[in-house]
Amino acid sequence: MGIYGGKFVTEDYGSRESVDSGGTPLLERLRADEEREGKGRYAVLAALADHELVNLHTCVRESAAVEWVRRDSTAGFRVYQQSMMMLLQWAAQVCFPEYRLWVNHVLGGHYFCDFLGKKGVTAEELRPLAAMMRKWIQEDTEIKYQKYLKTDAMELLLENSCEDTVNMLEKLPVDPIYLHTMGPFAHYACFVLASNAGALDLFDLVPHDTGFLLRLPSVDTPEALAEIPRVEKLFQIFKESQIWARIMDVRDVGGLIRVVERGPEAVTELIHINEALQEKNIARVADDIYARLDRVRVILIAGPSSSGKTTFSHRLAIQLRVLGLRPVSISMDDYFQDRDKVRFDEYGEPDFEGLGALDLELFNEHLNWLIEGREISAPLYDFHLGKRSANGKNLKLEERHPVIIEGIHALNDALTFSVDRDLKYKIYISALAQMSIDSSNRVSTTDARLVRRMVRDHRYRSKQALDTLQMWPSVRRGEQANIFPYQEDADQMFNSALLYELGVLKPLAEPLLKEIGREEPFWTDAQRLMQLLAHFPSLPHYHVPMNSILREFIGGGAIYGEKLVDEGER
Repeated sequence: MGIYGGKFVTEDYGSRESVDSGGTPLLERLRADEEREGKGRYAVLAALADHELVNLHTCVRESAAVEWVRRDSTAGFRVYQQSMMMLLQWAAQVCFPEYRLWVNHVLGGHYFCDFLGKKGVTAEELRPLAAMMRKWIQEDTEIKYQKYLKTDAMELLLENSCEDTVNMLEKLPVDPIYLHTMGPFAHYACFVLASNAGALDLFDLVPHDTGFLLRLPSVDTPEALAEIPRVEKLFQIFKESQIWARIMDVRDVGGLIRVVERGPEAVTELIHINEALQEKNIARVADDIYARLDRVRVILIAGPSSSGKTTFSHRLAIQLRVLGLRPVSISMDDYFQDRDKVRFDEYGEPDFEGLGALDLELFNEHLNWLIEGREISAPLYDFHLGKRSANGKNLKLEERHPVIIEGIHALNDALTFSVDRDLKYKIYISALAQMSIDSSNRVSTTDARLVRRMVRDHRYRSKQALDTLQMWPSVRRGEQANIFPYQEDADQMFNSALLYELGVLKPLAEPLLKEIGREEPFWTDAQRLMQLLAHFPSLPHYHVPMNSILREFIGGGAIYGEKLVDEGER
């Protein structure tokens, strides 16, 4: 993999032609199946052919095992999202030719978009945009999927005002290039899209803040548009991250490649500026806590998996020490019930994610004792034995100094039921991806966290990528139930994503993903992540500061006293 000197080398991970070796087009096979068995409730968007997610224009062998993909599945919903974005981009070219549409981020499954250089969009302005999309849907316009020589693809994309996409693709040593076309419109998509617009029958466009939302259904409610969540605080954090990315001119992969082409000094500068911004934000949180010391006694930190909660908690404690405070940290893990007392979930597995897995009475008793200035003997949980012992540390809190608690339920008041809300300071942390591949292909925040976790699981828990992928659905269910419902109650939100991180994670994650074979049930997910990483230049880890949140995943963190490991030693 190339890293510097403007040399950006990727491998062609696309397995688009692995099943395209003659045979019958999937569209023909679909028509025959529907004539024989009838159409399903939702239109078919794509197919899994021998475990590979493919477009319906793909030809497959008669012996290939085929499973139709609709929007009521996770894979189908992803196809639906990406395909709707393509229709929106094409309609925007017609209705707003003087502006470039940009996909910013996702709010509750809906895309927040705006037009670069345009301040706000009205409902009246959105009507012709939506009308054009519905016209294509009603006509069931075919979306072709074709292979082009790179020069031809670049020319076609430029004709469609896709300069940002061209700036990125021209650095990739990939030829030919696959594009989706519909009449005169051309679109580059990183992932599989629908083959006909008629399958995309449910959407809406509504003004929101400085742009608008592309409203969509969800996997759980495929028959209706999902509700727009009330996430004003989270939305502001997203906006701040986008503003910062624009200031640094690295809001997309093309911007990151430009930094790499300028050489190691430019990359180092980007890394250090990004890290300095995070440190400044951590210091700002510490200052806010200090300003509330007349009432704040408990600092509660929560966020989804692989957000960097542990490193953030350590760095926040350091910033509080700078202000003269001496916080005490409690690990919620040590308050787990003995394993034989933990209830089972609906899947027949021990529910270690639920509040019932914790000894809430003991936890609250110890918390109140600390607030009162009394000493506690904290327990210590032995995960191998599945039992709690009394061999933990003795802890005591000095007057007017805070307790720091980090964990999955920290924002849920049921965890700290005996403590008044006024005494609590809640912090929500998540890795809210700032980077897009181009104006219409964004990096999923969930996928970015998944790559982080995969690298960390391998380094610290000796797990393979397949293990992480198999566990991820359960992790996501726990986040949906125990974290996201409480995020807007946070006093502060912190974005732990780094503009450069996927470049650093790429050479560590790719070898792990390559070990997953086609016969594995999560092979399609592995291929999706490979396709994502293929767009990023590989960056060396040694420029990453040793107190960086990224060190929690790649190793070598000074906060944990680790040795900085060379790539050759991994």
